[in-house]
Amino acid sequence: MDTKHAQRKAQEALALLVDTGQAWISRLRLRALVWILGIALATTAMVLLTSVSWVPVVGVAVAAAAMSINKVASRLSKPTCWSCGHDLSAQPVNNWGAACPTCGALNQPRPDEAAGLALREQADQIDIADGHDSAPVEGGESKT
Repeated sequence: MDTKHAQRKAQEALALLVDTGQAWISRLRLRALVWILGIALATTAMVLLTSVSWVPVVGVAVAAAAMSINKVASRLSKPTCWSCGHDLSAQPVNNWGAACPTCGALNQPRPDEAAGLALREQADQIDIADGHDSAPVEGGESKT
């Protein structure tokens, strides 16, 4: 029983290794490129092989390309491992990033809105301390 379990684990590990020969983000980029090329080829064939005007065909093609890229890129809106695509939203972030529980890759998180707002406030405070504020001075003029 123990050897069957070990064999099954080895087969799963080998299948995972063969399946993830390419990083998840690379596969995502390739998928987007294939969609765009397919839409462009279909549009060209439609215009050349039929008597349809090119203006509505190109308009529909641009809309289809935008929707395809949006669908492909929607997986990047949440914290995701760039190596395997695993959701990292529940993983703790340390100084080096978040470690993926599936593949072990380190991923740097995107700065969130709160961190960006705090950085802007710090920059504003530094500007005010340096005398670059826009507060009015004597005479009614403001500093620049």
